[in-house]
Amino acid sequence: MLASIVRKQLIVPQIQTKCEYESKLNNQRELRASGFCDTHGVTQQFARQCSGRGALTELQVSIRLMQVHGLPSRLSSGIVSEFNAMFENHLDRRIFKTVRHHTADNPQTLAGIIGGVDARERLVLTYDELSGGIARLIASGHIAEVTPLHFYDASESGGSRSFSGISQIDHESAVAAYREWFAKQVAALDDEPGEDDFVWQKVTMRWATPDDRWPTDADEDGAEQLADTIALVIDASGLGEINGFEYGRGHIDVMIFGKATDGDVDDIYELVAPAFRTFGCPPGSRIIRTYHQPRREVESDVVGA
Repeated sequence: MLASIVRKQLIVPQIQTKCEYESKLNNQRELRASGFCDTHGVTQQFARQCSGRGALTELQVSIRLMQVHGLPSRLSSGIVSEFNAMFENHLDRRIFKTVRHHTADNPQTLAGIIGGVDARERLVLTYDELSGGIARLIASGHIAEVTPLHFYDASESGGSRSFSGISQIDHESAVAAYREWFAKQVAALDDEPGEDDFVWQKVTMRWATPDDRWPTDADEDGAEQLADTIALVIDASGLGEINGFEYGRGHIDVMIFGKATDGDVDDIYELVAPAFRTFGCPPGSRIIRTYHQPRREVESDVVGA
């Protein structure tokens, strides 16, 4: 699986210098403070400037971080707007999503929270963002602390609202642990994919947003619900897997990757199309089939057409 993490169009450097990394984060925070919160677009622009063989892709790093750090990427239907309204700010919502579905027996760690947020937001939480967000989430009953620095989802089951606190040293140690893990994942990547690895983009389900605007939190949650529905079908087939999301103006792409052959593109399409058609995607949403030899794309199933 790790071999399939390397090949996509968006690329970031394997290891950035600390100066370059912190500069990028500061730029993102300045954009956020000015009201422009599209960190996904900022990341993609940055990524396109840093192409190079063997580099991790922006999208696939996100996927791997979500898998390892336990970032839940699915929401139950019917609660999207209520979910978005529960939090004081965007980062509190994102912190909660890294803890969501973790139990007292399998709690989330600080490093897991930091990694999960970085996977989606392309920033490493500052001490104030991390400690303040966790304190607010505990005080509001969304999460609870089972042991110092270990947290679980208390939104349905309830839990103690006591909080042992996070020190500057705790934050620094968690960031260091996350960066160490990240570096090891880069070092472990195999340079050549195996024939059974899912390395080619096969089918994209494009979740459309109106007026060519950047996706909102509600759009993200809707696309994740679509991915959850499609995953039930594609995972059981063995033909491929949902390999993450790509954000852009006017859309979120839910991407299915498979083996390095065009022979099963139509099979994957026929498998997932019925679920897409009945899901209730917004107008303009569509399915895109990608063929590689020769390279071409076929769009179909446009909602509202």
